[in-house]
Amino acid sequence: MANEKMMRYPDFTMASGPCSVSQTVLAAMSLPVVYHYDPVFMDLFQDTCEKLKKVLYTKNDVIIMQGDAVLALESAAYSMIAPGDTVLNLVSGYYGKGYGDHITAFGGNLLELEVPYNESVRIEQVEKVITEHPEIKILSMVHSETPSCTVNPVKEICQLAHKHGILTIVDSVSGVGSTEVLVDKYGIDICIVGSQKCIGAVPGLSIVSVSDAAWKKMEKRNPRRWSVLCMLDWKEMWVADKRFPSTISVSLIYALHQAVDEILEETMEKAWERHELCAKMCRAGLKGMGLTLWAVSEEICATCATSFCLPEKINQLEYRYHLRNKYGFMISAGLNEQASKLLRIGHMGNVAKPMIIPAVLTAVGNAFCDMGHEVDVDAGIVAACSIRR
Repeated sequence: MANEKMMRYPDFTMASGPCSVSQTVLAAMSLPVVYHYDPVFMDLFQDTCEKLKKVLYTKNDVIIMQGDAVLALESAAYSMIAPGDTVLNLVSGYYGKGYGDHITAFGGNLLELEVPYNESVRIEQVEKVITEHPEIKILSMVHSETPSCTVNPVKEICQLAHKHGILTIVDSVSGVGSTEVLVDKYGIDICIVGSQKCIGAVPGLSIVSVSDAAWKKMEKRNPRRWSVLCMLDWKEMWVADKRFPSTISVSLIYALHQAVDEILEETMEKAWERHELCAKMCRAGLKGMGLTLWAVSEEICATCATSFCLPEKINQLEYRYHLRNKYGFMISAGLNEQASKLLRIGHMGNVAKPMIIPAVLTAVGNAFCDMGHEVDVDAGIVAACSIRR
């Protein structure tokens, strides 16, 4: 199916990220490609960093690493974890589990707290482990676990870690922009965000806020410089001297700058409300059709995307391509062994709009009916449209 010739683009990409972006973000990428040390670009890059501080509610340094958020996540481990450091890694999904490999790769002593992938980590579980292991120096966690579409209590966990003098690495790749994340108030030392998720830009950049305590830990760790993984290169060059450690993705920064302008003009509070409303509508619509949500409770459901159980006897790949080719909506499957268990509808960034949700739900329901699994599409749409702010 993937090899069909002349396959048309979907009308809406509502996957787990990237999703369809605004026309103004696309237009920004058509600006002239200039030397990354041209004054006009230097000013724009600095302005983007300063505006991202407002997005993250932080006074900490913000850097924009030139690669997908996976680069920044590995970079955080490389730059801050010294051999022998005990790191508590919280696992509620595939990205949380995968981070353990980064911890051990750079010599960290891995200590994991794991829960089923349709649940979230509870604060009392974290407190128990911290109490039993006073040697913990760093805590790593995924705030918004996109493969499962669940969230962990980032505020409470980071504030607890801060109280015990533990540094925090937070993957909020799909969280920031879709729900409240106040970096300084929560005490997040490293917060990593993806450009392609709820901020509404295009793939290829990692947004990272770094606290003074995290910089000091990196300096003590003293990782090898001149590496794409070394955050200290950004500290010593861009933050201190306005020099870049590598050639910058000029056009991607244009897109990010435009997306940040748009979300700040809307206000972060209204963006959070918009994502929450779309998530509630999506969940209500799916349940109204008779489908089952993946998460054990709605209280832990993400606002960036919604996951639901794949009906028996439905092949996810055949279903998603039918949905895409007949109705124009591209959504995601689960990851790895969850690929045959769940589907995910992304409502992030530019497609987190209440007017779009009934359309995607109608398409999702009709596609199931086409494939022989009857759902009550009308009931689902009524349920979704009954949700108010």
